[in-house]
Amino acid sequence: MGVPAVARKEHAKLAADLREHDYRYYVLADPRITDEAYDALFRRLLHLEETHPELRGHDSPSQRVGGSGSGGHGSEHAN
Repeated sequence: MGVPAVARKEHAKLAADLREHDYRYYVLADPRITDEAYDALFRRLLHLEETHPELRGHDSPSQRVGGSGSGGHGSEHAN
């Protein structure tokens, strides 16, 4: 039995949103959401990956080691 389409779609959207927020935070130093909102998105992504491990690919935001950026906007989101 595979991953339900709704879970795949939600995971893809969360991953894309988290990547966009990471870029805005680390590279542009212009975050658009609070750390708390980011953490909620990240926790939801982790929950989906725990429920459906096959969603956890090497490119998932949950698998990143660190961020690259301008260095002028903090070290990282508090996850």
